[in-house]
Amino acid sequence: MYYLYLDESGDLGDHVQSPGASRYFVIAVLEVINDQNRKAIAKAAERTIKNKLHKKHPRKHKPIMELKGTGTDLADKKYFYHSFSHEDKLLQAVDLFAWGLYRKYEVGDTEWYDVFKEKVAFERIYPDK
Repeated sequence: MYYLYLDESGDLGDHVQSPGASRYFVIAVLEVINDQNRKAIAKAAERTIKNKLHKKHPRKHKPIMELKGTGTDLADKKYFYHSFSHEDKLLQAVDLFAWGLYRKYEVGDTEWYDVFKEKVAFERIYPDK
């Protein structure tokens, strides 16, 4: 069975003139080929939250329950990526990848994108109207 997980990053365009609005809107789709891979990615997300994110934040704060592109440093993103290559958190996974694509186009930061770029099957910028 195939699973598809979709996430977006950036502004849709209705606030383009607002300060802080993004120039790009990114849609990322994560294709997962079977249930074993789906479970492995979910486990990697749980492991990253437990082993990386919880250790960085004092217990007095609200516990971290999900991975997000913003607020997760590159080392933690790489830990997650390498965890699932050995072994519902799948939406969190696609959020990390959408954030990487967004950062590439919005600010020219490809550090996270470079980690997973060989897995990107399709990437295109559509011209402005």
